[in-house]
Amino acid sequence: MKSAFRQVLSKTAADAGPDNWPFHKGDAAHLARWLDDERAEEIWQNLYPGALDEIQAYCFIVVMLCFRQLAEQLDRANQRVSAAKRAKKCHSRTCQDS
Repeated sequence: MKSAFRQVLSKTAADAGPDNWPFHKGDAAHLARWLDDERAEEIWQNLYPGALDEIQAYCFIVVMLCFRQLAEQLDRANQRVSAAKRAKKCHSRTCQDS
């Protein structure tokens, strides 16, 4: 039998289509991996010991997905900044050589 947290996680994963707010592309697959990972239940119990509040569980899941989206956006921003720095450095060397 699934724990109450896993039931909320399972329902959220089923609802996590990219056209269904507040979800984004990749959230359903991420939640499916989360469902396969036994640590999810352990982390929940460490954060919220005792009785489960389904609203808290849902909010926790959505907030974690928001952090995931933020991390991905920051990673893309860092890649763009690094590419701009490389381009500037390359351009500087080319201009000095002329």
